[in-house]
Amino acid sequence: MAIVVKTDETQPDNRRAILGAVATVIAICVLGILYSTRESQRVVEQKAQERMQQIVDRVRQGDSSALILESRMLRLLANDSDCKRIVTRLDFASTEIDPEDAKYVSALQGVSSIGFYCTKGTSKVLAAARSLPIRELYFEMPDLSPKDYAVLADFPNLEKIHFEHIVENEWIEELRSALPGVTIEAPFLRSKEQTNSQ
Repeated sequence: MAIVVKTDETQPDNRRAILGAVATVIAICVLGILYSTRESQRVVEQKAQERMQQIVDRVRQGDSSALILESRMLRLLANDSDCKRIVTRLDFASTEIDPEDAKYVSALQGVSSIGFYCTKGTSKVLAAARSLPIRELYFEMPDLSPKDYAVLADFPNLEKIHFEHIVENEWIEELRSALPGVTIEAPFLRSKEQTNSQ
């Protein structure tokens, strides 16, 4: 009696077909993700452009305050003759200012007030703004060290500085001594002793 063992010769072909199908599905998914990512980036960029254009339009209609959510907004304002004439206040909010864009601040000759809220690149903006008739500065959580504030002495028209974050009382007193004609508001003070004990 002979025993016959049947082999399934189609099995390797089935495996290849399954692997080919899986590879095709993976490739389609990867391409879909890439397309989706590019499309998302395009939509984000389009929204940013629209937001910046809305700010420029508001300024052209007479709003003298410009909200800076993106570094390149400075370039748009500085290259628009109406904006250059109308803007008197810049408010930087949760943005990172590119050093190349910071230079455009000096072209906005009517700016007399600047506010910084969680902004990176503050020192570059301040350096560029020294030629402006700055009377007021507002800081909330800037990326400045106490030494970086020395530039404030270069603002001859400066009348008022407001800090909306916790600062050391001793440092504020030093700043008041360095800028005797400037009103310095700092409602959230703590002493070095409090800082060292924490």
